[in-house]
Amino acid sequence: MICGEGQKPKKADFNYAETYNLTAIGCKNTGNYSKAEEYYKKAADIHKNELFNKSNYGLVMKNLGTVYYEQLKYSEMADSYRKALEALEDDNLFGFNDEDISFCS
Repeated sequence: MICGEGQKPKKADFNYAETYNLTAIGCKNTGNYSKAEEYYKKAADIHKNELFNKSNYGLVMKNLGTVYYEQLKYSEMADSYRKALEALEDDNLFGFNDEDISFCS
């Protein structure tokens, strides 16, 4: 996205969501689960509320669920997986045999 002088890029730019997601993956892989949680939530918010991309929202929520699992936050994990499953099923891009849906079930 090219911005004119004095203009800020739109928050809904897909690159912001992807940067948050990749940062979260890096944080998770180094054991910084609280930061991973923070960045996954930011990515999920953009996908859900600004880009309206259900499949990407579902995948990010699935990843957030794994972070909750690593932190032994089972209630939050179940809620995150439920939201992921709803988004992935609702998007109808994936069949019921899809690994992401199977993982959340």
